[in-house]
This record gives sequence, C-alpha cells and structure tokens, in this order.
Amino acid sequence: PVKWLKEPEDIHVAMNSEITIECMAAGAPQPKIIWKRNKEVFPTVNGKFHINRVTLSDSGVYDCIADNGIDAPLMKSITIHVNGKKMKITAYICEHWFSKILSKMRRFVGNLSATHSPSSKKCFEL
Repeated sequence: PVKWLKEPEDIHVAMNSEITIECMAAGAPQPKIIWKRNKEVFPTVNGKFHINRVTLSDSGVYDCIADNGIDAPLMKSITIHVNGKKMKITAYICEHWFSKILSKMRRFVGNLSATHSPSSKKCFEL
C-alpha cells in the first residue's frame, strides 16, 4: 500500500513571499505525486509544489495526491493562508448628499457609522 513519508500541512504565508510545500509517499511501484486546486493540476519536482511570489489569489485549499496506479491513492488537503495588508478606505460625503446616500448604503452595508470630518463642517467621513 501507499504510505506517507512527508505529509503536507497548512501554511500561513505573507504576500509576495516564496513557498515550497513538500508531499512525499512510498509504495511499490513508487507513487506519483500530483498537486491540485479544484481541477487545476500544478507542476511538481519530487513532490514539491512551489510558488515564486504568493498573491492573495493563491490562498485556498490544495490537494496532494499520491498514486502508484495499483493501490488506493492517498490524498491530503491543505490550506494556504495568505496574510495580506489590511487597508482602510476613507470616503467623504458632503452635507447635501449625506442623508440620502447614508440611508441607501445602510441597506447594503448594514450598520454603517459616520464621523464628522475635522477639515470641513459640511463633509462627513464614512
């Protein structure tokens, strides 16, 4: 039967970094290692899956499959968590549009707060 030599694990990684995740198995005949995400198959070298520059779109669940074509294949799912920078987006709305826009936005966003902008008495920061 196919057995794990190195089972892959979940990973937390910073954006723009480089990662290599290993997946190794043994069996007779030697199992082939395949890395997949959804239906996309990724190239590997000796069971190693490599990303040169991680982006937020690389986050998600990946499957390592070890299959020798005879025994039942092994599969291990791991998650790549990409830690990106949180961004604060500030919007200003001036007084004559404020009440109309705020009431419409609350329908989509839910609990929305507004604070008065110190630079102008007629504009509000959302």
